[in-house]
Amino acid sequence: MTTPFKIKMVSILSDKDLYRNVRTLKRKPFRRTKTKNYSDTDLMRKTISQASLSFEAYQRVYMYLQLQEITNLPQDENKKYYLSIRHNKTNFNDTREIDDTKLFNSFAIPIEQYNMDIANSFSDEPLAIILKEILVQANADAIEKTIAQGQIDLIHFFTNKRSICNAEVLLYPSSTEYINLEMGTCKTLWHVYSLLPIMKDEDFNNMIFITTESIYNASSDIMNLSDDLAVSISFRSKIPNAYNELETYPICTFDSMKRSIICEQDVKYNWASITKNGKRNLGQMTDCCMSIHKLFDDLLCTENVDFGLESISVSKDEALICNLLRRYVLNEKLTKILEDVIAFNEQELIIEVYQRSDPHIILLRGIIDLSIFLYPYVNSCRFAVQLVPVENPISSVAENVINAYHETGKVTFAIVNICILQPITESQLSRKSFKERIPEELKTCIPEKLPTDTVFVKDKADICEENYKDFDKQITTLVEYIIRKEIQTIDDSKGFLCCQRKNLIQNIMKLISCDFNVRVPTKNTIEFANLMTFVYKELEQRCYEITQRYKGSESVLLDEAQVDKLNSFMSIIKVLTEVGEDDLANIYKEKLKKLETVEYHVQGYTFLFNMEKQNFEAAREYMKKPWDKKFEFGDYYDGLFEIYLNYVEKLKAETVYNEAFQCLLQALEDYSKRFPKEPSIWILLYCLYNKYEYLPGMSFTRLKFENITKDLVFELKIPLTLWNIYCKQNLEFTSQRSIQFYKAIQEFLKLGLFLFAQIIFAEVLDECTETEKYCVETTLKILLKEPTDIYPKRSSQGLHTVGTSRGILLFFNSMFLLKKKCKT
Repeated sequence: MTTPFKIKMVSILSDKDLYRNVRTLKRKPFRRTKTKNYSDTDLMRKTISQASLSFEAYQRVYMYLQLQEITNLPQDENKKYYLSIRHNKTNFNDTREIDDTKLFNSFAIPIEQYNMDIANSFSDEPLAIILKEILVQANADAIEKTIAQGQIDLIHFFTNKRSICNAEVLLYPSSTEYINLEMGTCKTLWHVYSLLPIMKDEDFNNMIFITTESIYNASSDIMNLSDDLAVSISFRSKIPNAYNELETYPICTFDSMKRSIICEQDVKYNWASITKNGKRNLGQMTDCCMSIHKLFDDLLCTENVDFGLESISVSKDEALICNLLRRYVLNEKLTKILEDVIAFNEQELIIEVYQRSDPHIILLRGIIDLSIFLYPYVNSCRFAVQLVPVENPISSVAENVINAYHETGKVTFAIVNICILQPITESQLSRKSFKERIPEELKTCIPEKLPTDTVFVKDKADICEENYKDFDKQITTLVEYIIRKEIQTIDDSKGFLCCQRKNLIQNIMKLISCDFNVRVPTKNTIEFANLMTFVYKELEQRCYEITQRYKGSESVLLDEAQVDKLNSFMSIIKVLTEVGEDDLANIYKEKLKKLETVEYHVQGYTFLFNMEKQNFEAAREYMKKPWDKKFEFGDYYDGLFEIYLNYVEKLKAETVYNEAFQCLLQALEDYSKRFPKEPSIWILLYCLYNKYEYLPGMSFTRLKFENITKDLVFELKIPLTLWNIYCKQNLEFTSQRSIQFYKAIQEFLKLGLFLFAQIIFAEVLDECTETEKYCVETTLKILLKEPTDIYPKRSSQGLHTVGTSRGILLFFNSMFLLKKKCKT
């Protein structure tokens, strides 16, 4: 993305003289006379000979930096101090002595106008301002040292207008040797301006930040080469050319790495272009940083690779620390090229580790999948990239074989952070918008606030319903506690009851805000006092009704045995129903109704049974009941039931191909915004995207569910499921992903969401045996009431067929479970 451009250093004239020379150059006609014939070059040199400007065919403009003030400059009669302005990518370097008796120094930087390469040179590398001291000795050579360094970012001057500003630049000590009370940090004030626009016709509409953070689990040989290692990032074609070679297009390199304990690294990113030879100081730092505590959070890891992140100790283990950043500006053309490269998937981004002393020998190589940037709103991602050794390279310097494999078999990987200022799927920034985000936001790249990261905004009805749930729950907790502990007076448990009193006041105030004060608006204290009477009367009646539920109860709380008894009755009902013993099942249904309790609603079990039996009309009627008349499975599961019921209803009534699937996808995407910490919904979305090979969606959902630390555990104690009645096999998986997917499957199976489980099962069945596949596929067809085939089954006598799959499964499972449950 960058092309080196050579610029000769120019002599410094006053602003007025230089501007006059430029005007003379533009207005001077090129004439040929009989007496003297000047070439264009000769005439150019004659016109501006005093300026000593090197002539090129392209239009150049100048950026001027004039020192206005410098404070906290060291004082030493034997030393002279100089300010040096340096820009490596354009080979600009000029040094001026600081002399208080003369006018402050001025610098003029020639910049080629309307050139994206030059713009990216200044975007990737700020202008370095270096303070040097020269010790003058009588009988010895002068000793020059760099004592402080700072930087000034000139990218915001690359606009279609003339620019002018005053910039304050701090010059930080270049090493601990110069950090003392006498010197400290120098403060400089610069007057920076350009007389002509630098980017006359060009618009920037985006910016990209690329950071190589660190390399982990490297071998001993690689770690020992830390001072000589470099990292390159390139695009590589996936399609061989005419010479059967994969063409590579270099993007950038990072030439400074350091071996260090992980927790001892500097969390600030440095500019890669001005950080050389491992020497780092505050004057090379950017405004971007990382957090040690979130070092391994939100990583998009190489797919199907276990990096063993939990085994890495940040306080003991070493890593190759880089933390260097590069930044590039994009115009409309470059943005379109970047989007096409990712969308067409004909090239891949590769990261390579090599020795600077022998750059032709590649030690490690990894591949970065950029497809996630085509997902809506995504502009930033941290990649954990597996680095694979490239054969067994031989160092041409040491002539020894370098072992790039970790000694204990750990996976070597690098963390690369890529951030795009504006998501490439969104409308690109206009010239005005881009300029408004200068200079603050161009110094760093902040991830866009994704819809999945936003707080779900509930409507007033939902908020009020939730407040009433909290109030009822607290009253129920108080009543149960008083009965269980046999509390007679407040003094019997003053500490607990006093804490509950404060919480109760807060809950009542929420109810007043969302309900009572809406129904009865008040304008003064008298009206509000009357409202409190109304609040007391209504909530007192509500508390009385909750208390009355416990009247005549032998036990307030269900103990373990009672819960098991309730579950056993429901399990027996399911088994009897499946084997056709409806009369006997009805007897247990009557017994089950008598076990209706405050904590468990029998109707909730019946609802789950209806979901399992595909009785969606009865399940829908239950969902329509008020919240206080039905069992609470939790906000997350209640919403899943609603999504599932809508999906099956639209699936039966759809007239357009995949209409139900589109509605399901939209519903799940919206629901994930409300519950971004639930892994099962991200896993389901991943499987749906994978079914249609939508790579951006697969990458985004994989990033989500792989970084959720919450374990998939269905905490609610429920009866035996139909799945366990028909398929009692305990499936075992080896890969970490399949284990995680199977947990989501089990969660959906317990809820009767068999279509969701079937979608995820398609991703993990390859790891199952033929017998397990047979059981899973047949059971799903039975539970979903789909026609089942007659499967051939091999026996010692050969092949024979079995009548119905349903009969086979019930024979081995149902009767055994029925006998076991009847013992209760």
